[in-house]
Amino acid sequence: MSNVRIILKEVIRLGINRTWIASASWSTASEIYGLEGIQKIGKVYGFIMSRNEVPGFKEHVLSFTAQQKANNIFFHDYLSRCPAYPNSLDMTSTGQDAQNCSFYDTDEGSGALLEEIKQVNFTVDNVTNITFDKNGDPSLGYDIMDWEMEDGNVIIKTIGEYRPSGDIKLPEYLVSESSNVMVIVYNCSKACPHGQELNLNENTCCKTCNLCTGNQFSKGGKEMCTSCKDREYVSDAQDGCRKKAVTYLEWTDGFAIVLALFGVAGLIFTLLVAALFIWYRHTPIVKGTGGNLCFLILLSLFSSFGSLTTFIGEPSDVSCKAGLPFFVISFALCVSCILANLFQISVGFAFNAKVRDRLKRFNKPIAIVMVCTAVQVTLCTLWLTLAPPSQHENLAFRPREILIHCHTGSDAMFGTTLGYIGLLAVICFIFGFKGKQLPDLYKNSSFITISMLIYLVMWILFIPVYMNTSGKYVQAIEACAILVSDYSILFCHFCPKCYIMIFRKELNNEKAILGYIQKHYEKKGVSAVTANR
Repeated sequence: MSNVRIILKEVIRLGINRTWIASASWSTASEIYGLEGIQKIGKVYGFIMSRNEVPGFKEHVLSFTAQQKANNIFFHDYLSRCPAYPNSLDMTSTGQDAQNCSFYDTDEGSGALLEEIKQVNFTVDNVTNITFDKNGDPSLGYDIMDWEMEDGNVIIKTIGEYRPSGDIKLPEYLVSESSNVMVIVYNCSKACPHGQELNLNENTCCKTCNLCTGNQFSKGGKEMCTSCKDREYVSDAQDGCRKKAVTYLEWTDGFAIVLALFGVAGLIFTLLVAALFIWYRHTPIVKGTGGNLCFLILLSLFSSFGSLTTFIGEPSDVSCKAGLPFFVISFALCVSCILANLFQISVGFAFNAKVRDRLKRFNKPIAIVMVCTAVQVTLCTLWLTLAPPSQHENLAFRPREILIHCHTGSDAMFGTTLGYIGLLAVICFIFGFKGKQLPDLYKNSSFITISMLIYLVMWILFIPVYMNTSGKYVQAIEACAILVSDYSILFCHFCPKCYIMIFRKELNNEKAILGYIQKHYEKKGVSAVTANR
């Protein structure tokens, strides 16, 4: 009773309103229904042992004379022990059998009385059958009580009954009201299935099972949810953790295979061109392409094609630090050689003698190449010193995957190195565009202009694509840009010369060059001798 009192006091304090089922021990207890504010707890239904009115019992008791009351030990026992039980009639009916026993004074007497009670079986008012179980308790069923709140007071009324036969009698209004009621069972000792944990729920005294959220798991029972490690993900059943798969641009990836094939083809083609240029190294076409500078260009292209291997496969700190810096230095060397060659051609065909004399002081191809390349080497040194590219693991790439890729370290430094090559390419484009008017039999200026234009367009398009691409294919995009840049030089700068060396050998001599120059100036009405003074 005291526990019920404590609980209901707290319920009143918290303002919880529910429907309560009261046991027989407190359904009619004044110390419970008399609590201050008890009417706030909601509807209360209770059960008590069925109370049957025995016909004539009241009159029988009232008819006792003073002497009968004094001599009737069952009457005194009824008054002291069983004021609420109507089965005293039965107690009286067994009185004659028990009167000769001193059962109040011995345990044997009590046992004898119990045995006598077990034998009782009679019907009251032709309706209620009264018997006692093996413990001596009557099997009358229960009355169903209702606490009605009127003017702040609790009035307990009997509204129905339950009989051992299984019959339940309830008022019609209660049956209709309860037909749409959903009963929620609060099991305070419940065990949760896997993927859930027991948590306190607001306004309930029992814990409820809640799903684990995020990257958490639980084996069920009374275990709390536990977070998986950064390199793990929770299983579908949320009963444990699984290791995340590692992803990167693998050599078996279709995109990687295509890149590798183009890279190998570029290496082979570069070697073939180098072999052809070595074979014809003393001819005018090789000299006109830059002489020894063209071998330096081919070496830089070979290195650039080779750098593609650092963009495929599992990245490491070494491959990340080598990949982009190696490319930007190699390609800067390539464009520097082309710039030196174009500058040499421009000086050779300058119409103004004074301008030509001034430019001759700077016509030092090796020096131009060294200075231009040294600037890029300095930029890359700063890049590798201040914020070098490195291997990076993106643990949040996908719920079940870890992305391993190369992080540029500093996008600003990467952009600066590309911007520097772009500056050299713009200068080459200007020299090449102006050189288109010169008597160049092998169209060096025109083809270089095209190759530089391709490079500039390629890397301008690269920027938005690079910024909006994520995942393992970022490095594939970088590799594509490198391939396009290398092939633009290889096809535009070297393929036309290879064609002449193999199929138009008659153009690969000094006589053909001089004849072309003479015709060029004759069309313009200028003497070739005057033009070269």
